[in-house]
Amino acid sequence: MWIVYVGLPIFVLLAACVSRRVQREYTTQDKLSALTALGVWVIYLLHAGLTGLAAWYALWPLPVDKTVSGAIGGVVVFFGLAFSAAGIIAFRSFKRMSGLEATKLVTSGIYRWSRNPQNVGWGLVLLGIALIGRSTIALLLVVLFWLVFRVYLVMEERYLERLFEEEWRRYRSKTPRFLGYPKKEV
Repeated sequence: MWIVYVGLPIFVLLAACVSRRVQREYTTQDKLSALTALGVWVIYLLHAGLTGLAAWYALWPLPVDKTVSGAIGGVVVFFGLAFSAAGIIAFRSFKRMSGLEATKLVTSGIYRWSRNPQNVGWGLVLLGIALIGRSTIALLLVVLFWLVFRVYLVMEERYLERLFEEEWRRYRSKTPRFLGYPKKEV
């Protein structure tokens, strides 16, 4: 369980470094470098590991019935995995999904309902894991995920607007950022 407390500052430091690289590359390039994309994946995996460990050890246990939290958490994980998988499938390319290739704006499938289905789904998976483990620390790590994701979104949306211009602006105007019904075009 000590690894969660040691890993958290490492995660924050790594996230700050990788965020600076992402910002620089989104501003100056048409895609992320392989090293930056790898850094993003490492951040996701490190954060997921910390959240999973906090849940496994029920760090700072929540006073919630185990059966209820397990059932709710299981449903949330299921829907989160489905939502995230639908986003991954819509990309049809690991390179495109990882920011290594930016030749096409993906707007079909689940991307009609959300501009960020992979991360919304991933956030739900993390929330479900935190509920199953009944861990306050895991829930705080989920909040940290959403905070880091919101910072990243600002960078990504500026990048997409620079890259895809009017196509991005049209897509952004009719598609919810997180989840919802698409707006009709006027």
